[in-house]
Amino acid sequence: MFLAEAGKNLKVPQLTIATATVFYNRFFVVQSLKHHDHMIIASSAMFLACKVEETPRNLIDVIKVTYTLQFRNNPDKLKLLSNKEVFHSRMDAVLFGERVLLHVLAFDLDIEHPYIYLVQGRKKLPVGFPETEGLKLLQCAWNIVNDSLKMSTVCLEQTPRDVGAAAFLLACKWTNLLPRLGSDSGAGFFRQIFRVSMTHIENLSRSMLELYAGAKEQGGEGTGTMQPLEKGTVEADYRVRGDALGTGGFEQDQKASIKDPLDLGHLEDGELPG
Repeated sequence: MFLAEAGKNLKVPQLTIATATVFYNRFFVVQSLKHHDHMIIASSAMFLACKVEETPRNLIDVIKVTYTLQFRNNPDKLKLLSNKEVFHSRMDAVLFGERVLLHVLAFDLDIEHPYIYLVQGRKKLPVGFPETEGLKLLQCAWNIVNDSLKMSTVCLEQTPRDVGAAAFLLACKWTNLLPRLGSDSGAGFFRQIFRVSMTHIENLSRSMLELYAGAKEQGGEGTGTMQPLEKGTVEADYRVRGDALGTGGFEQDQKASIKDPLDLGHLEDGELPG
């Protein structure tokens, strides 16, 4: 996925990548791909997410990384980035895209992610639960959430709590640790700790599992549920916030439209392309 690769190259934590992904998906819920260059919006979403999650990156670096990823298979396009006029045109487009993105999102930038519920679930594991297995469980659930962001719009369709609980349940089954959560196969644990409906979480976890089957059929791959987490990814890099995600509506802007500046030419400040 473009945003995941861009975030990795920019060396930002997974939380920033997740926020950029949510911004991008929310934008295109109410905006058409016909009217906006999705690569420009993705670049703007990453730039904005870096600021929101307090992991700021220089705009020049964001431009270089995203442009290189977009045209990595087109050497002729890549060469154009060294052209000052082209570079500034791209920069103008990304900055304008950020303003349109803010407008469409109605400046609702406070995003809650499922990761917080994974951390809480691990902390509430039964007394005597082996530390190594608890970390293994968290690692698996964490990567399932990452894959769900890459391969679906579940972040828009479900609450962060439900996504986190479903990923934790799926990880428990994947690692064969579910029986250790109680004689009722963990039903009491999930109701008490996550405060969710087991029927809904079971159905959601099956839907998330189907993502892997679909990706395999298309020749794609997820992060791999047992891929090791990067050092410091869990509690250290995840700042728990006290306030919940607001669900305010998005104002659709039918006039503003973001296109590739290489096709449109120089985009002046405030000028609507097309």
